[in-house]
Amino acid sequence: MAHAFGTDGGSIADTGGRLACGLRRVASWLGAADRCPTRQEVEVRMYALAAVLRHDGYEVTTAEPVPGRDRPVTRVSVEVRRGERIHRDVGVFVISTVSGWLVESVELEKITGR
Repeated sequence: MAHAFGTDGGSIADTGGRLACGLRRVASWLGAADRCPTRQEVEVRMYALAAVLRHDGYEVTTAEPVPGRDRPVTRVSVEVRRGERIHRDVGVFVISTVSGWLVESVELEKITGR
């Protein structure tokens, strides 16, 4: 699942190796970059996402480009069905990368109500 989520820098599952993460860690101390998440942090995030996104059915209702972004980003509107409840217009932001599409973010508050 971690291979489906990320940013224009790549999948969250692809940390870039020890040297790249070491350099990002130093840069994070200076406020110039985010540090690489650990494998355990990624696993916990994906488990939490899977729990929130658990559903009995879904329907994609619209897809629109997001203006003002450096790379092409599309907001996909989804209706998520869980039992008798339908969560409408849950935004899933997908970003185009050189290796394909990644989920950049999901409007989880539309499902959790928080």
